[in-house]
Amino acid sequence: MGFLYFPEDGVEYLPAIIVLLLFSIAAIIITRMFFRISKKEEEKFNQQYGDRINLDPDQGKSKK
Repeated sequence: MGFLYFPEDGVEYLPAIIVLLLFSIAAIIITRMFFRISKKEEEKFNQQYGDRINLDPDQGKSKK
């Protein structure tokens, strides 16, 4: 057996594939959850402090 081991029987790949799928699905769900929570917090912030901040998109750009 050398440095890399590639099993002849494909069944030995199943645990690795299952774990990979579980972690990938969990990562996608958690990422979407972060985006949703962030969007809700942004809306809440804008409702609470929207009148105090300037939402001008050209602010900070230098005119030449």
